[in-house]
Amino acid sequence: MASKTASRINAGEYKIAMDGKQYTLSPSLAAFNRLAQLGAFDDVRDKIMRRDAGTISVVIRWGLGWKDDQARRLPELMYKTGLSALWEPCYRYFFALYHDGKTVEEVNEELEARRSAGDEPSLGQDAEGNELTGA
Repeated sequence: MASKTASRINAGEYKIAMDGKQYTLSPSLAAFNRLAQLGAFDDVRDKIMRRDAGTISVVIRWGLGWKDDQARRLPELMYKTGLSALWEPCYRYFFALYHDGKTVEEVNEELEARRSAGDEPSLGQDAEGNELTGA
């Protein structure tokens, strides 16, 4: 039986069309590790939203799990498709990869429900053990 975490991560798959063909960006530890090397979540998110071709290329390559020989096709596919068609599915995939497979909408709903219940979202603790909050 699959764990709850595994089923949530499978929910993080996103379809992306390049040059008229459908591909699936799938969450993986390899993708998470590689994308984490690009910088902090907010920095990578901002690069995707600014349509940074290099960042989007890395997200797609690792989301597809492509090896070097397969990835050589990626610049041409991206060029034929255009960054304006690629950034949003890349962003949604990247967000889900960092949020247990949850969509932006699901995370926002959870945060709003917690705030409405008076439970300020916690970001954990700092090095001294002080509670960090989303406020």
